[in-house]
Amino acid sequence: MKRPIYTGIISLFLVLCLLVGSIAPVLAATGTVSANQGTRHVLCTELSQQAEKYYTGQNSYSVLSKLSGRSAPTDSYKASQNNALFTALHELMAQTHTVNLIYEGFTADSLAANWAKTDAEAGAKTYLYFYTDRLRSDIDSVTMNREHVWPKSKASFSQLGGGADLHHLRPSISTVNKAKSDYHFGDIADDAYGMTTSSVEGELVLQILKSADLVEVRDNIKGDIARILLYVYCRWLQPNLYSDVSASNLPAMDEDDTANNGGRAIEDLDTLLRWCESDPVDQWEMGRNDQSENVQGNRNVFIDYPEFAWLMFGLTPPDTMKTPSGMASDASYKIVVSVNNAAYGSASLDGKVITAVPKDGYEVGGYQILTGSATVVREGNRFSVTPTSNCHIRIVFAPRSQAILDFSDGQFLSGYVGDTVTLPEATVVPNGYTFLGWVTEPVTDSTDALDFFPPNSSYSLTEDVYFYALYSYEVETQVSDGDYVKLTEAPEDWSGDYLLVYELYGYIFNGSLTAPNVNTNCRMATISNHTIPSVGNDNYRISIRKNDDGYSIRSASGIYIGNSSGYTGLAYGNTDSYRNTIAMNSNGSVTVTASSGAVLGFQLNQRKFQYFASVTSSVSPVCLYRKESTRLITHYTTLLPAACDHSYTAENCGDYHKLTCIHCGEVKEAPHEFTDGSCICGAVLVTGPTVDTAVVLRHSLNLASDISINYAVSATQLKNYDSFYLSCLLPVYENNVLTGSTEIKLEPVLNGSYYYFTLTGITAVTMADEIQATLYMTKDGKEFCSATDLYSVATYAYSQLNKASSTETLMTLCANLLRYGTAAQIYKGYRTDALADSAMTDIHRSYLCDLETVEFGTTNSTLSDLFFPSVTWAGKSLSLESKVVLRFIMNASSYSGSVEDLTLRVSYTDYTGAKKTVVLTDPTVYDSAKSYYSFDFDGLLAAELRSDVSVAVYAGQRRISQTMEYSAATYGANKTGTLRTLCQALLAYSDAALSQFS
Repeated sequence: MKRPIYTGIISLFLVLCLLVGSIAPVLAATGTVSANQGTRHVLCTELSQQAEKYYTGQNSYSVLSKLSGRSAPTDSYKASQNNALFTALHELMAQTHTVNLIYEGFTADSLAANWAKTDAEAGAKTYLYFYTDRLRSDIDSVTMNREHVWPKSKASFSQLGGGADLHHLRPSISTVNKAKSDYHFGDIADDAYGMTTSSVEGELVLQILKSADLVEVRDNIKGDIARILLYVYCRWLQPNLYSDVSASNLPAMDEDDTANNGGRAIEDLDTLLRWCESDPVDQWEMGRNDQSENVQGNRNVFIDYPEFAWLMFGLTPPDTMKTPSGMASDASYKIVVSVNNAAYGSASLDGKVITAVPKDGYEVGGYQILTGSATVVREGNRFSVTPTSNCHIRIVFAPRSQAILDFSDGQFLSGYVGDTVTLPEATVVPNGYTFLGWVTEPVTDSTDALDFFPPNSSYSLTEDVYFYALYSYEVETQVSDGDYVKLTEAPEDWSGDYLLVYELYGYIFNGSLTAPNVNTNCRMATISNHTIPSVGNDNYRISIRKNDDGYSIRSASGIYIGNSSGYTGLAYGNTDSYRNTIAMNSNGSVTVTASSGAVLGFQLNQRKFQYFASVTSSVSPVCLYRKESTRLITHYTTLLPAACDHSYTAENCGDYHKLTCIHCGEVKEAPHEFTDGSCICGAVLVTGPTVDTAVVLRHSLNLASDISINYAVSATQLKNYDSFYLSCLLPVYENNVLTGSTEIKLEPVLNGSYYYFTLTGITAVTMADEIQATLYMTKDGKEFCSATDLYSVATYAYSQLNKASSTETLMTLCANLLRYGTAAQIYKGYRTDALADSAMTDIHRSYLCDLETVEFGTTNSTLSDLFFPSVTWAGKSLSLESKVVLRFIMNASSYSGSVEDLTLRVSYTDYTGAKKTVVLTDPTVYDSAKSYYSFDFDGLLAAELRSDVSVAVYAGQRRISQTMEYSAATYGANKTGTLRTLCQALLAYSDAALSQFS
């Protein structure tokens, strides 16, 4: 089967609702690819953080290592059959392999383009040649080959799939690659008759024994070889690892492959494992695994856990083997974990790694070895244990110390020592002052620049601190010697005496020269606070004077400078015929343009001020420092001026008014104060409608096809009103803080003796949000309203959980509904201080489904059931709003008819077991540049998320696409962390809905 060049990724977003992004080709699967920082042949003693995140849940080491392997010391084909661990590792690496690279070329999605980063060493901007183990930049005049470590003559792939896999293919020198040929790997005796070698610049790389079809690599490459071969064997299901395999037992070949001789890749199982142990994983291999995961999405599990190489063949890893996880050594010793106080936190053991989780207000103080012996290495709240006997380790939690920050303007912040807080803005800034930040010592008045903590900057709490607000203000001061001060604002007239300055290195134009067009036509000057002393520098000044059509520039020597040719250079003379225009730039530099169009600048390599015909990156901008008799001096203080006898003006701001002092500019907000119905700001008191207590809102929840609230009012209660509507205020939160509300007005629908109002669009993340519902009525032009009703999805769920008459299936539905909302809040980071399930009791939680037993769907394929489809499938996506929406994306670039006339037939089995077919019309433009169109299907009920959905595109009655099969339950199968928990909670809720409604 030919594999695609790329696959799409479905991304899940939660905005106000849960949105699952559409499939699209990408170049990075899980992260940004960067140069490998790992060092070659430096032992890797721990898993990377990226690796730890890869092995979670059913794919954690503690789960995988308990699966059975299969012993077959002489037949690698049999070892790959009926092997639970082999199957689990294959599925992990295959399902997370989301992006396939291209074998040829140097585009971003090619092997060669990514090697520059994955195969770099210690961040070098090049890659290591495999076998040779030397950087490309260290070897002269060689040709690079794309090396199949597992020979493609012995595999079912050539340049697709396993033949373009970043974990498998390596850059190699062509001469070495040719010498290695397709021989299998093994050990060769030093005195073997007929042995030949391959060297690079005098360094031995390979030993070859053609008569035995054998090649041996250097000792420090052997472990890499073993782990690559194990990866190809398991990921790409190539059975001929350490034994020859007959053609009948070989896998089907890719389209681009023509032959697979089934020859073994390495001499025998003993050689494979011996090489893996003798050359352990180094930091470079771990770094390469990280970067390859960033590109492809999957990892080589035999680099992270070489132990799997033994366990997969039913063997026990050697106790002395050095692995990143350390799981292989001392496997027989038992580790028991406890905590000093369960109220302070918890600790869990995965293999030989203890993870401590302190509760709020507590921290991990350390550990105690209560019994037995072990070496424990702590990294934050993670403890790596190497036991030397059965041992009991207690994690010690301790209360965290608090720290309080007091601010001179009355504010304060508190937290725990070690936490980081954000320093506030000052609440009071007098007119004429600028608030700079916070200092720990008072400042009366200073003209020296001070160190301070800026507002909105991060501050780490260590102890109680009192902060003073630091202000600056400017005072115009007489300058006795007339220093030169940087010009930062354009004057109406540029006339005056200046220094022409290149600020970066403090160079000023040497105006004393009578022939200034020379290299080094500058002098060094001391610049302090954008000021250059006039003493010693007046001889280098220039004078700018206005003429009718511009400005002349004259140096202290009496020479005029300019440019009339338009070429790069500096013209000078004794007359003022040169003309310039001057403009101020936003960064404080100036643009001086001669009448010829040339621009005055500074060339650093010649240390020369001159005009340039064109401005490039090598031309540095210049500044003008003007000779001033006065200048503004900045003063710093923490003491505010004496209190002002305020006199305020008032501005109506809606719910409040703003008061501004006409003397000092102080601004404050205040509530309206009405006298005879009006406020000083002009606001007019508006009285609300009369409350009719006889009108009562009833409410219920609709969980059949979506999440909606039904409000009902007796028609008898409203018979005397002319008109009415229901106003629903939905709260708006930002960073867990209520910032406002959104109003939705609902019109009534009469059904029997009740008027009904249905509020739809409630999302999983907003289940705990209380909605304010008020019925507004009018009669004879007067306005009335009902009492405001507060209600939420969570309110309904808890009422059913606490009701004695609720059935078990309803309580199961409500419990799992609350957990689904909580999982959505945690994933989105929305109101995590008020989770939907926070009020659930132990009895309530007993109705929850076990998330670890929730099974995901498997339907996710396109059937090849139409020979020449006019429309092909570009992808599919899932949207979880108040309903489940399946989006199917088609590529209509080859369809010649009208796309608007196409329909989508959707077939599925509903929760009652009945077969249903729905026809969707009016496709939506998805990507006009690619002729992508989409259909949205929202017909699934909550109880039908596991239903397999089949879709096909029709032109009239003629099917023109292949059939795509998908299930809303399939999405979460390969997800991890909070996203996986969210998908599991959704399916648990769906299963509970199926039990309730069936």
